Amino acid sequence: MGVFMVFIGIVVFLIGLLILEYVIRSAINASRTSTRLDEVVWELQMLRRELATRDERDRKAASGTGQMIDAEA
Repeated sequence: MGVFMVFIGIVVFLIGLLILEYVIRSAINASRTSTRLDEVVWELQMLRRELATRDERDRKAASGTGQMIDAEA
């Protein structure tokens, strides 16, 4: 009888954890913060792409002139 009660307790505990996880995930997905974070991540990706294309363009322009451009600047 004691083993059966322990098993029932573990099952109830796991179901409680699953319900808690569901509540937390739904709260995170419903918040405005996650959508704003998605927008910020998208902006950063666009900025990185723009900087990469500028860097490539500047390298091509500088290679023909014989001038050295500091890559860290």
